[in-house]
Amino acid sequence: MRRKEHDKWFPPGRLFDSWQLSDGDLNELAKMLGVLPDDETKRQKIKVGLEALANSYGYDAELEGQPPASWYVGELQNVVVAAERLSSALASIQGMARSNLAHRFERSFQAKLFEKPVSDQPSLEAMLTQLAKACHQIRPLDEGLVPGRRPTNATFRAVGSAIELYMNITGSTKFPKSFGKDPQTNEFTARPARYLRAVFKLIDPHVTVAMIANNARRHLRPQITSLE
Repeated sequence: MRRKEHDKWFPPGRLFDSWQLSDGDLNELAKMLGVLPDDETKRQKIKVGLEALANSYGYDAELEGQPPASWYVGELQNVVVAAERLSSALASIQGMARSNLAHRFERSFQAKLFEKPVSDQPSLEAMLTQLAKACHQIRPLDEGLVPGRRPTNATFRAVGSAIELYMNITGSTKFPKSFGKDPQTNEFTARPARYLRAVFKLIDPHVTVAMIANNARRHLRPQITSLE
């Protein structure tokens, strides 16, 4: 499996994985949140809160997100190669070896090993051919596989959870609404926004600063309305 391409669509906290925050990353986040190095209570809250956020996000993203067809084609290429090689290897067996292997296979699995001109029972040889054919039929223009779908709802929920964690740790009653960016680095300049960016760099680095800002603004909209 192509790990880098897989992680583009399924983030590190993906389904059934147990994502954990390293001590180094915990130190960085604690510093961004103004938590002192010896404040173990708040540091533990950060660790537990972010690990829960990451695993929940991974679960939601796995269910909601969908890679493009090109990803499926690449993943299935190994299946195609293996099926075609095994099919070719079976075809090369001749004579007594072929008949003995066919007999033992049929006795063990109650299925045919080689395809026969007149037979209602499918053979492994035929199934391998059909398997390779099925893999080849998945193309980028197949319905439902274009062009891939990012887990937008999962991202929205994760941003909300990160904001809630920030307010819980800092004791703030509202999250600062500053999402200005440095024109040279394209990174947030305000510390609260940088905290959100740091969270997503850990759980899903493919979530951009624009996506973070847009989702945060959606969460903060009721807050803005109430102030007006």
